[in-house]
Amino acid sequence: MVVANVAADGTLALNTIIHLPAPTGPTPVGSVGGTVNNGGLALSSDGKFLYVVENMVNDVAVIDLSTNQISTVIPVENAPASIVVVGKSAYVTNQGGRPAKPGEYTDLSAGTPIVADPEAAFSLTGTVSVIDLKENVVTNNIHVGLQPYGDSRSQRLCLRGQHKQ
Repeated sequence: MVVANVAADGTLALNTIIHLPAPTGPTPVGSVGGTVNNGGLALSSDGKFLYVVENMVNDVAVIDLSTNQISTVIPVENAPASIVVVGKSAYVTNQGGRPAKPGEYTDLSAGTPIVADPEAAFSLTGTVSVIDLKENVVTNNIHVGLQPYGDSRSQRLCLRGQHKQ
C-alpha cells in the first residue's frame, strides 16, 4: 500500500510503502501479484491507526501509523468491502455475508465458500461486522441483506437488497 503526501498544487510525493502480507494457502482466484487486495480504508478518530479491509482474506488489518506496521489483524465475515469508524466502533460491510451452513449451495470468493445463488453464483447473504476498537474484536455480526456498502467519509452504511439470510 502506497502512502503519498499531496502538495498544495495537487502533486503527489511518495511518503512510504506499507507492505500487506500475502495470503496464505493456495492463491485465491482473482488475486493480483499474490496480494490481499485491500478494500476500504478508515482512520481512527485520533488519527493514530489506519484500518484496512483485506477482502481476499476476510479480515481488517490495523496499521499503527507511528510505525507504519500492522499491529493486529481482526477476522470478519466473508468478502469484506468497506469500513466506517464511528467513535470507538468500526462497522465492516461483508458482501459475501455469513459463513455457509451445512447443505447450502456455495461458490468460492477468493477461496472462501459463500452462500450463493445456484444458477447465477452471486452472494445471497450480507452482513456487517461490528468491531470494538479498544479490544480489536468483533462483538456482533448483523445480517443486513445483499451487498452492504459503507462510506468512511460520510460515516454511513448503505444497506440494500432483499433479506435472504
